[in-house]
Amino acid sequence: MNRTIISDIDGCVFQHKGKLMDIDAPPLPGVVEKVNEWYNDGDVIIFISARPESLRQQTVYQLTNAGIPFHHLILEVNTGVRYLINDTKK
Repeated sequence: MNRTIISDIDGCVFQHKGKLMDIDAPPLPGVVEKVNEWYNDGDVIIFISARPESLRQQTVYQLTNAGIPFHHLILEVNTGVRYLINDTKK
């Protein structure tokens, strides 16, 4: 069964320089290779960010320009603590 990988963007995918979005921020070491590995294995890649919806096009450009594939992009997620609640299946 394939996995669903959910990751924040700033500070997890791209270097975080204290701004909400830095289009010139490079990917963190190993991120491009790892996300491509997951994607090619058939895992679902979901990126989340507190970036506003008005930055969707720039965010998609930043990810694709860096060679980072994904399936879904969820914006305007609170910057506070985040929890994932999931059921268990055999």
